[in-house]
Amino acid sequence: MALQPVAGPQLIQFEELSALIVEDNLGMRGTLKSMLNGFELNKLEFAQRAAEARKKIAARQFDLILCDYMLDMDGMNGQELLEELRLTKLLSLDTIFVMITAERMYEKVVATAEYGPDDYIIKPFSPDVLKLRLSRAIERKQALAEVNRCIDSRDVLSALQACETGLKQAPRFAVDFLRLKAELLLQQERHEEAQTIYQDILKHKAVPWARYGMAQILRATGQLEEAEAELAALVADNPLFLRAYDSLAKVQRSRGDGTAAQATLQKAADKSVSIARISEIGDLARQNGDLLTAEIMLAKTVSRAGVSDIVNADHVLALAAVKTELGKPDEALQVLAGAKRSMPGGGMSLTAAVVESRIYAEKGNLEHARSMLDKALDILNRDELTISQELAPELISACLLTNHPDTFALAQRILEQHSDEALREQLQRLFTRHGHPTAFANASEEALKAVTRINNEGVQAASRRDFATAVKLMSDAYMRMPGNSRIGINLCKILLAALEMEGFSTQYAHQAEDIVARLMSMQEQSTREQAQAIKQKLLGILQKQGALWRN
Repeated sequence: MALQPVAGPQLIQFEELSALIVEDNLGMRGTLKSMLNGFELNKLEFAQRAAEARKKIAARQFDLILCDYMLDMDGMNGQELLEELRLTKLLSLDTIFVMITAERMYEKVVATAEYGPDDYIIKPFSPDVLKLRLSRAIERKQALAEVNRCIDSRDVLSALQACETGLKQAPRFAVDFLRLKAELLLQQERHEEAQTIYQDILKHKAVPWARYGMAQILRATGQLEEAEAELAALVADNPLFLRAYDSLAKVQRSRGDGTAAQATLQKAADKSVSIARISEIGDLARQNGDLLTAEIMLAKTVSRAGVSDIVNADHVLALAAVKTELGKPDEALQVLAGAKRSMPGGGMSLTAAVVESRIYAEKGNLEHARSMLDKALDILNRDELTISQELAPELISACLLTNHPDTFALAQRILEQHSDEALREQLQRLFTRHGHPTAFANASEEALKAVTRINNEGVQAASRRDFATAVKLMSDAYMRMPGNSRIGINLCKILLAALEMEGFSTQYAHQAEDIVARLMSMQEQSTREQAQAIKQKLLGILQKQGALWRN
């Protein structure tokens, strides 16, 4: 039963609620069941492991989740599970998540956690304490229910109005409403309005989240030096405010200081484990040439394969590559073998086959290398998979080492799919190293011709105002070439033109948002700048419709 908005305090009807208990200790599961049954909360399900909890939460919505902080069976604690549920958007805004812990330090961590629970309870506790804390959490969630409903439906104007109404009807939760309102405004890049709220809060108290919001405005408006200074001061004053470290590292990366970003994230990781953060440290360390740290962090990430949905084939690929660079090819092969067992599927099978082919070719076992490469190409064509930017150099290396007849065609395919200049230069170096600079030049020229032809067809259709044809042509191309920023940018421009000339279309708006989000995550600065300009135009269109930016 989804929690309903209320105008004031209400008697909690526990018997109408459903709950999931995530607890690996049999005795504690029984204790919690008995306590909840004692106040008529009987619709209960149980999960002993994080993976089991994720499956149950993906299958249905619960009103309440009680999760133990220490989930030893999976090697994933409750905070990591909560972070993953929020990152992957499995956890509904209506669901109340309560952490149960014996760790008193958790009280300091959760106060500033980006992915904090709705409440937490320190063991041991009595049934009366549990009922009181749940009642408070439910009352708060009910007060925010209308705002959350509007956010879920992407109705930003109604969400902001619901915040105003909530401030009048439920002043006890004024801080929650103000925080939500500021975050909504910031998400929509209405920086001056968000800044006013943060400044008003800071006049009364140096609240960490308000200082963080001010830093986010500085970052969003390109004032990176000022943002870095504010975030550095924030973490100095609030050393457990972990999301401030993450934001500080992003600013440092934007300013070209990867070493500082790595150090910043390491400080946060020393305070609280996060697979997403550890993975990013591994990536940064590899870019910084710190291979030993990269090996440690990527190994920690890959150890959660099959446990965490955040871990994917690219993490395995990165670890295998680092081990190879460190002169440990046999360990790299062991990593691939383990990943195939814990993450079965086409993507991991493709990655493993490609990397194994490259390693065996370098070992001089060309027969086995060619066999693995043929297997990889079979998977690639059978499952119609895209060659990821991370896998592309490995695939071309394997092809060149084994003198595969499809090397030229694969290089052209990769260059069509990805427009990243760093990748292009990397492939060019590989071809040159193997004595085939002309072959690369030819592949590059053919790829450019193919992309230009598709672009021209789409632009010509749009110029005739045949937007349906233009969008289909460019969408089909983007499906085949998701890493090609030129295709993505022009598709977004056509989608915007259709929205402006033919009226609002939710489908087109959503499609443009998704592409812009992907473009803004690309490494090339020029691509991100063009994506930002497109986002500004799209935000204007969405705001006229009272719609919310989703990404």
